[in-house]
Amino acid sequence: MSIKVATIFEKGKLKPVWFVLENRQYRIQEINYEWQTKNGLSKVYHFAVSDGVNTFELMFDDKEMRWEIDE
Repeated sequence: MSIKVATIFEKGKLKPVWFVLENRQYRIQEINYEWQTKNGLSKVYHFAVSDGVNTFELMFDDKEMRWEIDE
């Protein structure tokens, strides 16, 4: 599922700050883990994040320039 994500670049790295899922904004309080995978020609950046209550996996495809969430 494609989502809207606000990000910043910190020390040359992509850092998600908040995202909107089903018309609700979630502020990311912690990035628990991050890793990268390949999908064809794309590099996919994965972020396990928490809003303090829930945990989500956000994914950014650098070729498609699209954020998705794994539910």
